Amino acid sequence: MLHRLVTPLFCLCLGIAFVLAGCSETDPADQGSQTAPPPSGTDTAEATGDYPLKTCVVSGKELGSMGDPIDYKHNGQLVRFCCEGCINPFKEDPEKYLAKTEQAKTGK
Repeated sequence: MLHRLVTPLFCLCLGIAFVLAGCSETDPADQGSQTAPPPSGTDTAEATGDYPLKTCVVSGKELGSMGDPIDYKHNGQLVRFCCEGCINPFKEDPEKYLAKTEQAKTGK
């Protein structure tokens, strides 16, 4: 009788853990900072105008595939991520990822 309760509870806990894990493309060392708000000087932004990409600049996953996309402003430029976990990798090398949005804007 006990095993009939343990197995479903284990599966439920495992499912919750996967949902809370977020983007699988992030470094496990950054897990604690994924839910932290952006530092002062940068802010999340409402989408204005047309955004040139349909995928996350960090993970390549389709925007909206992991819930609402995360809108983020970097030096006044809108960048969209599939999840909050992609913000820290972006901050490590923003020029690398901003180049992807520029290529999409110019069609190259």
